[in-house]
Amino acid sequence: MKPLLCLLLSLPALAPITALAAGNAALGQWVCVATSSDPSGHDVKFDLNVKEIEGKLSIVFVLQDTGEELPVTDPKVDGGSVTFKVNVDEVLYKVELQIDGGKAAGKYSGENDSGTIMGSKKP
Repeated sequence: MKPLLCLLLSLPALAPITALAAGNAALGQWVCVATSSDPSGHDVKFDLNVKEIEGKLSIVFVLQDTGEELPVTDPKVDGGSVTFKVNVDEVLYKVELQIDGGKAAGKYSGENDSGTIMGSKKP
């Protein structure tokens, strides 16, 4: 009886962990393109792997042309909004994405550049 009671009392503490995975459309693999607002309008193609590890959000950012994995900090999900920071050539960029089904749209900004981001979820 005591183990059952302990299990039942611990369930509310586990609720946030399962809620992140169950209700988060951002989880999964994404193919994205960032387009600079600079007059050159250059594109950077990258993949995002958004997952939950031990109840915490994890984002892996990989450049498609080189396969280089860039460091991501401060990942957050709030409803359909995903935000994080990524370090590119020692410059920190803030990324804000809105998730709508299998599509992502948003913006990035940093010291050297800013622009828009479009993406789609891999099936």
